[in-house]
Amino acid sequence: MFRHNLQIRNNMQLERQNSTNPSWDEIFQEIGKQLRARSGLLTKRVLKISLPALAILFLIQLFGRLSQFSTNPSEAFLQFQISSILWGSIALVVIIVFTIIFMAIFKIEEAIWLDSYFDKVNLTPEESQRISKRLYGGWCSLQYKIFYRYYLWVILAIGALLYSWIYIIVISDFGKSLSPEFTQILSSILFIGGGIGIILWVRYLKIKLSYVPFVFLDRYDANLAHSSKFWNEFFNELNQLNIVSKGDSFKKNVMIELGGDVAMTLVEYIAQRIQIGFNVASSALPGVAGAVVGAAGYTMTRGAAEVAHRVIMFAKLTGRCVLYRHAYKNIHGETHHINEYVYSLK
Repeated sequence: MFRHNLQIRNNMQLERQNSTNPSWDEIFQEIGKQLRARSGLLTKRVLKISLPALAILFLIQLFGRLSQFSTNPSEAFLQFQISSILWGSIALVVIIVFTIIFMAIFKIEEAIWLDSYFDKVNLTPEESQRISKRLYGGWCSLQYKIFYRYYLWVILAIGALLYSWIYIIVISDFGKSLSPEFTQILSSILFIGGGIGIILWVRYLKIKLSYVPFVFLDRYDANLAHSSKFWNEFFNELNQLNIVSKGDSFKKNVMIELGGDVAMTLVEYIAQRIQIGFNVASSALPGVAGAVVGAAGYTMTRGAAEVAHRVIMFAKLTGRCVLYRHAYKNIHGETHHINEYVYSLK
């Protein structure tokens, strides 16, 4: 009887483990399916958001390259060039701020694409974009709470690291008694070791918080978000999802993160090679034509790289959505929850 009960318990644990551990085939199939369905719209969204910044970037590049051809520029030309670069830089900063905001809204929309797909709710691109804009305020509130709960401690750790270095090396009698060579070695160990630890912790937090967009869409309700109870339940749900995602699911999440990093590094390498080609073509062309080709090549390369980065990020988000659905099923017995409040915002 005891053996029979033990066998039943082991089978239940195995079944639960399998429900939280999707296979790589399932993950890759879902990534491919979502990329085929959304890559065109994703490219349009990214280019539309990035176009103002790319235009300013092109002008700054163009003016910088044209200045190389003026061996004896007039004072009026120099003033025009300086003012153009100055105002262009200011405009670029302003545009970058708005680009960051619009990209955050777009990140919400990407999660909505996946969430609505699994919820079997058909949304038009206009409706998903409208929902993401109306959820932006709640998303910002969530980011503040995440920063306060998780990343504030990272900043405090960096401050503690710097204070420790100043106290040990500069203030304490022990530090003053050390030789310059040993001081340099100790400082290197302190900063390299502490830096590696902080980087690893930040990467761990990134994986730990990878389910946040989906928990947000499944639970958020502006009518309830003013209460501390709502957010406590939110983060309790997130912790439970991470608990049931230990083991193989966590390893898959790490591999998704590392695979995305490798893909982005490869994109940057290719972009640099292409940019070198444009620079060679620019130097081979005379005067203004060469400057235009060089500036245009740089701008187009950065635009293409940004699109590629967002495609990779969406692929990572899709893989994590598959992991989230399995973890959610393990806790609640179903793979999804339809949040009527979110869909009412369309």
